[in-house]
Amino acid sequence: MQKQETGPSRRAKLATNQALFREVNERIRDLAAVFSESYGQKLEVVCECSNDTCTSRLSVHVDEYERVRAYPARFLIFPAHATPEVERVVDAGDGYEVVEKLEDAARLVSDLDPRSHPDVPFSRPSLP
Repeated sequence: MQKQETGPSRRAKLATNQALFREVNERIRDLAAVFSESYGQKLEVVCECSNDTCTSRLSVHVDEYERVRAYPARFLIFPAHATPEVERVVDAGDGYEVVEKLEDAARLVSDLDPRSHPDVPFSRPSLP
């Protein structure tokens, strides 16, 4: 049986997984903006939970996506995909929840926010 990681390195891995999914959704948002006037429209995005094998999809209005993205430590996830050790549910909508990272995880994902560093491509940081 494989031993499960615990502590700061696990929390960093979970946070980094979510930052990667957020980056994917940012590219989806960019493409939607290129092909149409997207406000008032819905986006099909990937679940931004910390499970790196999750394949759930969410349908959210662009304006709701933008409201969540205004906070670098917040993510859109499929209902019941929250990881309480690193985040708390702060809002919910039709078919999704919004989680906010806690403490060190919040700082890490804020540093990885593509909107904070638009000219720097995403790269996974080395984990402790």
